[in-house]
Amino acid sequence: MKKLIIDIIEVYIPNAWFRVKCFFNPNILKEVKEFDENFKRSVNHYGRKWIEDKIRLLLVMQGYDRDRISFRGDSRRYIVYKYWEPINDHSLEYISSHTNVKLNVEEIYDDDCGFLYSYNISK
Repeated sequence: MKKLIIDIIEVYIPNAWFRVKCFFNPNILKEVKEFDENFKRSVNHYGRKWIEDKIRLLLVMQGYDRDRISFRGDSRRYIVYKYWEPINDHSLEYISSHTNVKLNVEEIYDDDCGFLYSYNISK
């Protein structure tokens, strides 16, 4: 039986390239498409987790408490340190220089607590 390659999918996960060959077979074409969608979702989650772990490590290297750094949000991810405390500009520049992301400051004033800081993660 002659196999016909219909697609070659290249996916980048930090430190590794994966190449998946999809062969035409009418019986499994649907399964291949479902696998591809599930694989892409897991790669997106893995990539997000990887960059968040790297940001956490870089902040710890700058003297921040690992257990007080939290990542929040679903579609729009952001960082909160301790109870909405600020992260200094030097540390934000340090993260930007060692990753491909930028942390944008969002500051909100609360009557009871004063200024509350969070940091949007953007590329």
